[in-house]
Amino acid sequence: MGTADIPTSFGFPAFVRIFFPGFVGSIVYSYAFMPIIAGQKWISLTIVDRILFWVISGIIMGLIVILFDVQIYQFLEGIQFWPKKMWLCKYRSAEKAFKNLNLEWESKISDRKNERNKEKIGELSNDISSLLSRIREYPQDPDMRVSSGRYPQEATRFGNVLAEYETYSERQYGMHMRVFWSHLWLLLPKDLQDDLDLKGALADFPVYLSFIFLSYAFIGSLGFLLQYGPLFAASCFVGALLISVVFYHEAISSHKVYGQYIKAAFDLYRIDLAKKFDLECSLIPSDEEIAVWRDYWHFLLDYKKPDSKRPR
Repeated sequence: MGTADIPTSFGFPAFVRIFFPGFVGSIVYSYAFMPIIAGQKWISLTIVDRILFWVISGIIMGLIVILFDVQIYQFLEGIQFWPKKMWLCKYRSAEKAFKNLNLEWESKISDRKNERNKEKIGELSNDISSLLSRIREYPQDPDMRVSSGRYPQEATRFGNVLAEYETYSERQYGMHMRVFWSHLWLLLPKDLQDDLDLKGALADFPVYLSFIFLSYAFIGSLGFLLQYGPLFAASCFVGALLISVVFYHEAISSHKVYGQYIKAAFDLYRIDLAKKFDLECSLIPSDEEIAVWRDYWHFLLDYKKPDSKRPR
């Protein structure tokens, strides 16, 4: 699920989240359905009239999209709305792909240890770095099922990228992101809040467009089927799917960047948060410190009081 909240002010980040995706969606959907709905009236509209229509309907569509932000994210992550058998099949595929990735990484490391040619060592090092970058898209695995210490948690690559940075604070510090992110946010300097808000909007933007074009492949193609017949509709379907895939991969890249900033915020500002809670905090937390954060996590989320015998 995305970490960005529904905006409460209409600055540039809200413009990126709401207007841009809605405006693009309004344009493409208008050509699929407005000739059917409005007929000659739509065809006779001037470009100025059409832009005005796209702006107004784009704002409405953008607001509808952001209203269903959680559902859109969870669908693309593979958390909701997937038939059980489809999800299981996709997860097994992701699991197999990751295991092959991990095996290739191990093999390259072994080859580099035995290699004596400097040029070949350099090539292997580049391959290892590239493979490790892909492996680090996945969340940490407490069960250590493979040597890299990571493993797929979700069925989709996008879902695992989000799970990696959304579980980071819990794995490292015992701080559940759902609980402590809002507390941490209130301690961030205003300029940093604005910067993170913009980065979150830029990460949301390709997510929303990927979903808009995915829905358009199925819904918009029906409009073209009624207007121009099956061949044009099929072309629309394929084209919209391809555009959706392009934005999906861009969403992965954007969230990998955004996730680094979320993780950095916990690394740097959790110490300030600990002071607010009157807790001891060190750069590399001890097991006792992690346990205390977990106590407060359950206290704040589930109303369970911490063990009074545990040292603070």
